[in-house]
Amino acid sequence: MYEFAVTPAVTQIRRRGVEVTDVTPASLADELELEAGDRVIKVNGRTVRDYLDFRFQTGGETDLVLNVLKKTGEEWEIEIERDEGEDFGLSFENIVPRQCANECLFCFCKGNPPDARPALSFRDEDVRLSFLYGNYTTLSSITEQEMRRVIEQRLTPQYVSVHATDLKVRAYLLGVDEERADISQKMRRMMDAGIEIHAQVVLCPG
Repeated sequence: MYEFAVTPAVTQIRRRGVEVTDVTPASLADELELEAGDRVIKVNGRTVRDYLDFRFQTGGETDLVLNVLKKTGEEWEIEIERDEGEDFGLSFENIVPRQCANECLFCFCKGNPPDARPALSFRDEDVRLSFLYGNYTTLSSITEQEMRRVIEQRLTPQYVSVHATDLKVRAYLLGVDEERADISQKMRRMMDAGIEIHAQVVLCPG
């Protein structure tokens, strides 16, 4: 029922698929007898990791096969014919952010007061949140799988904290090794694939 999701930034246990949190009454999902607590695990044979996958894999499709893990433990395979653009009427659980493993000299989280809201101390490094909400990432922990996903699913724009392109300087600023600090090829690969990048730098005293 569980699978391991491992990246250089975080190791976590992730349940299969994406959980349905709400079903709109009289919607297509309601007619299919989907319920809050069910998990969509595949669309047309492709694994669903989160609601971005679901949106990408169902977008523009009128003939679909959903594999659903019911909250009772049963697994359903549902064949669907829908009108073009017809909404499923599903709401899904929020994306669990990948945590940042950098030790940046300028990290604002470290400067928060002890009584700050816990959310202000959570350091994320997640290309999905960069696309959805404009969160900045350093790309220091992006995996090949994540890179391919950004390109395939057109997760554009991406918001990237560059700070420096010199490997020694960037590694020092981020508190990582030079291999992880290397950003030029990653940005070039994204831009060559048509991914728009919004870059920022942080100026530090010399």
